[in-house]
Amino acid sequence: MTKTTNTAPVSQRQMVLAFIGLVAGPLLALVSAGMGLYLVLTGHTVAGILFILVLTQAFIGVGLWAYNARKKHALAQKVD
Repeated sequence: MTKTTNTAPVSQRQMVLAFIGLVAGPLLALVSAGMGLYLVLTGHTVAGILFILVLTQAFIGVGLWAYNARKKHALAQKVD
């Protein structure tokens, strides 16, 4: 078997954006959706709906933004 080595350097910005886009954003969205569901089931309907509709969507948006920014940054480095 042969080893394949990746010689392209990965910048700190790409690593941070990848973490936010692939780990932190989805995880925080899942936690806030679960908290919203819990609030709805325990009778705090308005707070639960706000968690689900506002906070969860914000974390999803941040995750998508970071993922797309990482891809654009990687493409810009390949062109240079």
